[in-house]
Amino acid sequence: ILHNIATYYSEQAETYDHLDQGSEKRRAYTEGINAIIADDLRNTVVGRVVHVACGTGRRAADIRDQSGLDYIMEGVDISASMVEKAKERDVVGRIGHWNEIHMDTDAYDAVTFLYAFGHIPSVVERKKSLEKVASVLKPGGRFYFDVFNVANPNEWGPEAARIFDELNLADEGYERGDLFYKRHGAETVAFLHYCSAEGISALVEAC
Repeated sequence: ILHNIATYYSEQAETYDHLDQGSEKRRAYTEGINAIIADDLRNTVVGRVVHVACGTGRRAADIRDQSGLDYIMEGVDISASMVEKAKERDVVGRIGHWNEIHMDTDAYDAVTFLYAFGHIPSVVERKKSLEKVASVLKPGGRFYFDVFNVANPNEWGPEAARIFDELNLADEGYERGDLFYKRHGAETVAFLHYCSAEGISALVEAC
């Protein structure tokens, strides 16, 4: 699944920003989240921020620009093509899977994990990723992330949950909210997990 995710985003590296910005709903969402993070960062001393699944680095750069702060932007992404794009935006990029790549402990003032947490293919791996975030953050550091809501009627979550229940997919090793999809015109199948509010809250508290 992780290999597919890396391939899926590498296919889009040249066009991702254009496609991302081309959707009015998605643009409003991402720009709104960026503004919230930038505003909150102004309330703390920031020297280093790491962006997990940094993609092209567009959002990392936008957050820093809006914050008016001057800090080091670092990024980790499993797509080499995305990391190359991020480097063009002054992100110190590293290629690798967040759960496996070596990171310094107690090193970062803030961590972002945006529009990507749902690509982690199991609750065990999602827990590992959050524990790693906790380990790299300085005491009192900020963590910003978002998830796809299984109950959102404007997304695929409710349909994924319905099929999971109807076909008893727990017996096949799936989790409620799992699905596979392809972007229109793309070749690679990608994975997405929709979270419940109570499920993600419990997971964060456990970490």
